[in-house]
Amino acid sequence: MLFLFLFREKPFKIENYALKLSLEWGENYEKEISARLLKKFPNLSKEQLEKYESLCKNIKQDCWNCVDYDGNQISSKELVEAIKKVFSKYTWINKSNQNSLQSQFSYYLWKDGILK
Repeated sequence: MLFLFLFREKPFKIENYALKLSLEWGENYEKEISARLLKKFPNLSKEQLEKYESLCKNIKQDCWNCVDYDGNQISSKELVEAIKKVFSKYTWINKSNQNSLQSQFSYYLWKDGILK
């Protein structure tokens, strides 16, 4: 039984890879991920690709929804607590993607004057 566990695919491997792609900066910033995802996972169907694209958009939207743009500024600590709610909804998000989400949304909110 241990043998099977050692060689089993990582759970949520595709979801985390898709999220990683959706969080890229540079030339791929805010671009669709389907073509790049298909290069790594060529057996994905069109419906699956659309599902992963939508999932990543929903995660980012949930991060945006963590703050009240009409309210007061928030501290970094408050942002961390708010984004933890997103991580509790999507418990499969790996540490690397959690760090990327935290970092990106800290930047976005700082740039928009929401993060003090």
